[in-house]
Amino acid sequence: AEITRLLDGLPVRKDFADLPWIDDYAKAVVAAAGTAISQPPHPVMMQLGPAVKTLLEPAIRGQVSVDDTLRAIDEKVASLDA
Repeated sequence: AEITRLLDGLPVRKDFADLPWIDDYAKAVVAAAGTAISQPPHPVMMQLGPAVKTLLEPAIRGQVSVDDTLRAIDEKVASLDA
């Protein structure tokens, strides 16, 4: 309810939990969604999004391999965490 109010989104669908293909983990997510609150922004996470986007662009264009891109993202995350 709070996340819906904050994000001006649709209310949580409670009928999902009754669907036969929903596993226990998804049921727990659906059950928690109504009371979920977002975490406050963290400076490291604010830096990570643009950095990952920059690292992904050459991979999307085929200029860098997926393995190299994942390695670079790993290194970036490690450097922000330090």
